[in-house]
Amino acid sequence: MRLGFTGTREEPTQAQIDWLTEFFRQEKPTELHHGACVGSDWAAHRVAAGNFAIVVHPPIDERLMVRASKLMIYRDVLILPPAPYLERNRHIVDNTDRLVAFSRAGDDMNTMKSGTWATVRYAKSQGKPVDVIYPDGQARKYN
Repeated sequence: MRLGFTGTREEPTQAQIDWLTEFFRQEKPTELHHGACVGSDWAAHRVAAGNFAIVVHPPIDERLMVRASKLMIYRDVLILPPAPYLERNRHIVDNTDRLVAFSRAGDDMNTMKSGTWATVRYAKSQGKPVDVIYPDGQARKYN
């Protein structure tokens, strides 16, 4: 399974990291696709590193991006050409089978001006299964 990932630029909670670690153990994805931003993307990258291939979809705007030199310290990492945020997020969804999203407390499907939730809505519109993981580690599935 090729897994897409999106999440808040804030550091995820330990409960979110624990959920993702267990998900990787049970589901055994073959690839993780993420957007190279600080916070949740970088945390997912570190959890996945060394376990399966990672495909990075960096943004053109590098202000919130993890530097390529940090991303590449792990093996099996492919960094694609940069794209604008929304285009990059659609590429992540279009090139994967399922999406996992780390959300902030209080956010939901109606949250606007959020790249995470725009990506969740797009994945849902494309018929992709989506798991949204909240700070307390609770998951909400959208199919």
